Amino acid sequence: MFICLSPLPLLPARNGGADCGQICAAQRTRAAPLRCSGADSARRASAEAASLMGKRYILELDFGREKNTWMSAVAVQVEPGGSLQVLKVASFTPFECNAAAWRVRKKDWRVPNDTMQMVISTTGFERGDLVLPRGKLFLSTALFLQGAVLGKRGNLTIKQRRFFIREEFRMVGTFKAVPVADDALLDDIRLPAMRMVQGSPRDWQ
Repeated sequence: MFICLSPLPLLPARNGGADCGQICAAQRTRAAPLRCSGADSARRASAEAASLMGKRYILELDFGREKNTWMSAVAVQVEPGGSLQVLKVASFTPFECNAAAWRVRKKDWRVPNDTMQMVISTTGFERGDLVLPRGKLFLSTALFLQGAVLGKRGNLTIKQRRFFIREEFRMVGTFKAVPVADDALLDDIRLPAMRMVQGSPRDWQ
C-alpha cells in the first residue's frame, strides 16, 4: 500500500500552488495575500482576506489512491500575512507538522473558482510500503462567498523530481476542511484519531 510516491496522475508544477517560501515571500511584499487588479478586485481581495482572518478549520487528511486508506487530521488557524498556525494534530499521527502558510489564488480561465491554497511542512514517515516524504504537503480547495466557505473536498499533493530533472506535483490524496465555531475554545476542538485500513494506530508509536 504505497501511497505517496506514484499513486495518482502527475500535475505539472507550473499549474500547481506556490511552496511555503514563495507564499511567505509574497506576503512580505503585499499587504493582502491575493493577486488582484482594478479597484473592484482590490476591494474584493480585502474583503476575502478579512473574512478568512482568525478562521479555524479541522483538515481531515485522507492519503492514498483509495478512499479511507490512511487518515489523519490537523487543526489550523488562518493568521495575517500568509501564516497558518497549527493548533492540534490527531492522536497517533506518526509525523510532526511544523511551518505552515496560506494564500488565495484568484480564479482564471484555468480555475473556475477562487482557490484556498495551504502548505504544511511535515517530518514525514515511512513504515513498510507506506511512505510520506519529509517536506511540504500542499492542500488546495475551492473558496466561495467572499472567503467564508471552503470547498467540501480538496487535493493533497507533494512536489517531487521526475527523472531527477523536472519538479512536478504528485497527488497523494484528498482532504476535507471542517470549520470550527468562532467561539469554540482550543480544548473543545476534537480531532478524530489517526485511522488506517490495516493494523492498529498504536503500532505506529
